[in-house]
Parts: sequence; structure tokens; C-alpha cells
Amino acid sequence: MRLSRLLSEIPGIPFPKGSDPVIQGVTDDSRKVGEGWLFVARRGQNVDGHQYIPSVLAAGASVLVVEEPVETRNGVVTIQVEDASLALAHLCEAWCEHPTRELDLVGVTGTNGKTTVTWLIHQLVRQGGVRSGLVGTVGIQTGRLPAIQPATMTTPPATELSALLADMVEARCEACLMEVSSHALDQRRVDALQFSIAVFTNLTGDHLDYHQDMESYAAAKARLFDLLHEDGTAIVNVDAEASEIMMGASRAKHLIRVSTQSAPNSDLTAEVCREHSEGTEIELEGLGFKGTRVTIPLPGRHNVENVLCSVAAARALGLSAEQIVPALEVLRAPPGRLEPVEDPAREVKVFVDYAHTDDALCQVLTAMRPAVPDGAQLHVLFGCGGDRDSSKRPRMAKVAASLADRVMVTSDNPRTEDPEAIIRDILAGIPESAGAQVDHEVERGRAIRQAVSIMDPDDVLIVAGKGHEDYQILGTHRIAFDDRSHVAEALQLRSVEGC
Repeated sequence: MRLSRLLSEIPGIPFPKGSDPVIQGVTDDSRKVGEGWLFVARRGQNVDGHQYIPSVLAAGASVLVVEEPVETRNGVVTIQVEDASLALAHLCEAWCEHPTRELDLVGVTGTNGKTTVTWLIHQLVRQGGVRSGLVGTVGIQTGRLPAIQPATMTTPPATELSALLADMVEARCEACLMEVSSHALDQRRVDALQFSIAVFTNLTGDHLDYHQDMESYAAAKARLFDLLHEDGTAIVNVDAEASEIMMGASRAKHLIRVSTQSAPNSDLTAEVCREHSEGTEIELEGLGFKGTRVTIPLPGRHNVENVLCSVAAARALGLSAEQIVPALEVLRAPPGRLEPVEDPAREVKVFVDYAHTDDALCQVLTAMRPAVPDGAQLHVLFGCGGDRDSSKRPRMAKVAASLADRVMVTSDNPRTEDPEAIIRDILAGIPESAGAQVDHEVERGRAIRQAVSIMDPDDVLIVAGKGHEDYQILGTHRIAFDDRSHVAEALQLRSVEGC
């Protein structure tokens, strides 16, 4: 693609004087640069791309996009911009022929629920005959293969994201359901995409190591609604804090307000009629539903909020209420979201969940309390990640101690922090009155075995924090570790020892 064509539809990047080279590729990764490539010198959190300019010139780069004047060699085109991250997003989208012009792109943001909501919309629209792709924490599906491919982050970098979306267009997808993280929004990875629908689930304390305060965190989330086209649809959980901020940021003509609390002016509501460990019976009202009762096979009131957001998105994508109801009855939760692990002895129940904030842990423990028979106990095992927001550690401890009967504190992904120090931060939030119900074990595998071994018949255990992840990060190394496998081994050992 000629540079002039690449830049022709990108706002704020004038075509430079001089040559018009044929571009062979676009990247901000100096290791990928080859002859004729365009390199964007982007400043990241830890690395400044400008320092790699000598190496990309040696590799044959023909165009540099920079934020400051740099020395080059003859024949190299240099373009100076104010924001290289923004420029990169637009360059990637143009390089991939603007795939979001061909897709109904649904962006889902919020602290909790993003993965579940995108996963549920994906199921609803496919049941309704709409071919769709998926991008999120659990994995990626472009429509070419039925299998979900692993994801390395919630929202990929712009270079990967536009390529994935282009792949969906080639696979004849009509829609894409995408989790949009606050980091991606703040770093402008998605600024060049054309969103048809934006969904807000909730906002609770997380990522404050990055955003510093809740106001900045909310502002980052609200950028998704600012990116909506005028003809787009904003879907907002009005029961959640910061919902007014999201609605205020939206330029879209269409707004769908969802509520499980019958909030005034709601467009879609759900009343919980009955809940149990296997699912929840709800009554839907609005958007074509008229007191419609349906049992969703997902436990917990937090999942009712997730379902409402998903139903609203499916309606905005053109599905009828009549198409949606039967699809709701066969929904499946994403991997690692209250995922049961079978006990060979059928004595106890253990669930693995991704809950890694105090609000998510509260929702999960509240959701599973109905699964605990009279006289039995609810156990929880959790830890907190290292090199991440430390303010939530005592909050998670307080939630666990107040809602569970037994608590096991252990490691999550310690990264480069001392695991014992992380546990001390967590234990500082345990009320003195609850000390007797709390144990701790730094090694997660041993902690799981210990937590399972002390369960009595009919007890319920939630192993929280890692969900679908099949690894643990110790220092700078990633080792194989899957909560589900460790739980299964612990249950097998328990059943053998019980014989």
C-alpha cells in the first residue's frame, strides 16, 4: 500500500513532502520491522519507542512516525505527530482496510462482567443466526474456526486488533463482541474503531495502581461512549455507580437503560423470582418482553445484570424477543466463571471463579450462599496479584470474612512482589473477630489441597481469582498452574482418603 493511500483517510496526519513509498507493514515493535516497513515510535509505560530508531533504520524502515524530531538517513520519510498511540490505532485500521466499517462492533466495558456479557451476547446472536466474532479475556474467535484461541490480554494491541477484525470480515462475520479494558481506552488502542454499540456493566475499585483514583478510572471507561457514532446505541446498567458519567459521555442517539432494581426510566428490567445453585428464574419487562418468565442456567444476581446487558445488546443487533427467550434457557457461562469441578465422592461442591476484586468476590459469595445446605459451610480461597493495585487487598479480606464461613488466603500471581508480604496486606483487612475462621498458605497448590481437605459433606468451596487461567506468574516466570486441575486432584485425594 502506498503511504499516500494509507494516510488518505486518517485525521490529523498530513501527507509529508517528498517520496511516496510502498509500505510493506505497520508496527510499533522494532523486532518486526523489515525492508519498507512503517515504524511508530510510541511511548509506553516502561519503554520509549524512539530509542529503537537506529535499529529499525538498520532493518530497512522506510517511514517513521515520531513524537519528537529524530535523525534519519536519506530516503526515509519522517512524520511527526502529537500522539503516536492514536496515530498507530488509525494506521493499523487503515492498513487493514477499515474492517469495523463492515462489522457491528459491540464494545463492553466495566470492572466486572465484561467477559460474561460478551460471551453471552455471542451465544444469543449465534442462536439468532448472526455470525459473530469474539475478543476478550477468555479467548478470541474470528469465525474461521469454532475453537476459542487463547488471549494474552483483555483487549489486544492495535496492531493485533485490527488484523483480528479484518480476519472476521474475511470469515463473513456480521458482528464482533469485544471486551474493552480501561487500559486499552486510556492508551487509545481502540480510538480508530467504529463502535455500533457500547455496554457498561459496573464500576468498582480496581486498577488504581494505573489510574490512581476512581475519577480517572471512570473517565477512562467513559471514553468508549465518547467513541460511539451518533447512530450507535449506548447500553448502561443504571443501577451501577458512574452510570450517569457513561450516559453523559455518549453522543449516540439511542440509549438503553437496564436495571434489576426497577430504576426510574429503565428500558429493560428483570425481577428475580427464584434463585438456586443451578440457575435463576427471572421476569423480563421492556424491549418487547412483557412479564416474560425465563430460567437462566446461571446462578447469582450479578449474572442477572450480565444477562440484561446481553439481552439489550442482542435486541440492538436486531434479534426479537421471541428469538432471545429460548436462547436464554441454554446459555453457558464462560470458562472459569463459577465453573464446577466434579467431586468423585459427590460429597462437596467446588467452583472455580475469576473474581479478583472485592465487588466480584462479594457477588460470587452472595450468589453461592443459596447452594449451601442448612448446617453446611461456605468456604472461599483467594489471593491478590503482585505488582498490581494493592488497595483492594484488605477490602477483599473484609468481604471474604464477612460472607464466608471459612477463608483460605494464598498466592495469586505474585509476580515480583514477596508473596508473604501480599498475604500480610490481605490479612490486615480481616476483622479481629473473624480471625479464627481464616487460614493462610503461601503455596497455592498446597492451599487448595488444605481447603478441600477440611470440607465437611455438603460444604461449598469457591476457589477465586484465576478462573480460566492455566498459569501462575512467579517473579518474571510463568509456570503451568490451573486451579481446576489442582482442585480435581485434591478432590480425588479426598475421596481416596475417605474410603
